[in-house]
Amino acid sequence: MSKLEKFKSLAQAALAPAPARSEAIAEPSRDQDAISLHDTERLKSARLIPIERIRPDPHQPRKHFPEKSLEELAASIAAQGVLQPLTVSPDTTGDTFIIVTGERRYRAAQRVGLKSLPCIIVNQITEQQRSIQQLIENLQREDLTPFEEADAFHLLAETFHLKHQQIADSVGKSRSYVTKTLSLAQVPDEVRRLCAHHGIATREQLILIAQQKTESAMLALLNQLAQHGSTVRAARNAARGNRARQRRSRPFVFRYQARGFTVHVRFAKHHASTRDIAHALTTALRSLDQS
Repeated sequence: MSKLEKFKSLAQAALAPAPARSEAIAEPSRDQDAISLHDTERLKSARLIPIERIRPDPHQPRKHFPEKSLEELAASIAAQGVLQPLTVSPDTTGDTFIIVTGERRYRAAQRVGLKSLPCIIVNQITEQQRSIQQLIENLQREDLTPFEEADAFHLLAETFHLKHQQIADSVGKSRSYVTKTLSLAQVPDEVRRLCAHHGIATREQLILIAQQKTESAMLALLNQLAQHGSTVRAARNAARGNRARQRRSRPFVFRYQARGFTVHVRFAKHHASTRDIAHALTTALRSLDQS
């Protein structure tokens, strides 16, 4: 079993329900002692850690934590305790632990004033393994935004030099899914902000916007969706219209009768003026004289 497989196995064990109160992990009762422990393994690294010694990972792919969801989880923790331990790794730069999985539980526990949290400590974990595990946990919860998912894939591709297929294998997605999602990582912040402002949030809509070649084209499509509807069908129709306008050209044709040949000049911009065409032809003639 590889180190990554062992890590994933341990992390999954950390997410299994455990009968823990807010600040304690329950010890087995006498009745439980009578149960056979054959084929089980003690998790020696399970500990209660003071909450001030735990800190979030700044590279965590999930950046947005909905307020209502946090309030509901905080109320549950206040009543029932933390039922699933966090997974943490020692921070080599100080006497603290970095959260691998469970930041949402950590934030909710802070709200209700818990002094310590049950944690599974994972030693010798690389930054790459931590990023993959965080991404997997969030994908399983299905509450990452498309942009957060794209930025996480981009981190794996650029920082850890993983190929698209390797990322796909790590997170249980297809290669085409990863490739399309990665296109969202190139969308400028201003376009992202406007997408959120206009409620354009589905992966399909955002990918159509990301497929536009320039930021101005992205904004043009975004404005069309905001004004005329933001369904996937509307987005596809608007994208096709944008591409048709971009392909529309203004040709200039000159037939030289005495010599029997024709000169064709085609401009990619449909709004090319006569002055633009004249300047382009003059430049072309100069280049011919110099050749």
